[in-house]
Amino acid sequence: MELTDFLMARTAEDEAMAREWPDDDVTPGSVDVFGRPIYGARSRVLADCEAKRRIVAEQVRERHVIDQGHVTDWTMGGWGARHTCLRALASIYRAHPDFDPAWEV
Repeated sequence: MELTDFLMARTAEDEAMAREWPDDDVTPGSVDVFGRPIYGARSRVLADCEAKRRIVAEQVRERHVIDQGHVTDWTMGGWGARHTCLRALASIYRAHPDFDPAWEV
């Protein structure tokens, strides 16, 4: 299994789990004492899933550019640094049976 496939599968599982939770009991527009938006756990998990999807998609896109030999200023640093980012995201799932110890950060 590829690291990106592993991450997308775990993200899909997290999203499915969060969608089963009741709606957050937070009034839209609520803020904490510092003026920061308040989100309930369900909202945070769903936002986290979307962020992970975007990160993985961007890393895959950049890897494709690097692999094609079209390295530009925005891809300097190569795939290695980007792969480390994905490995760090995957590390929270290290107890999962499909986690490859080679992905350990």
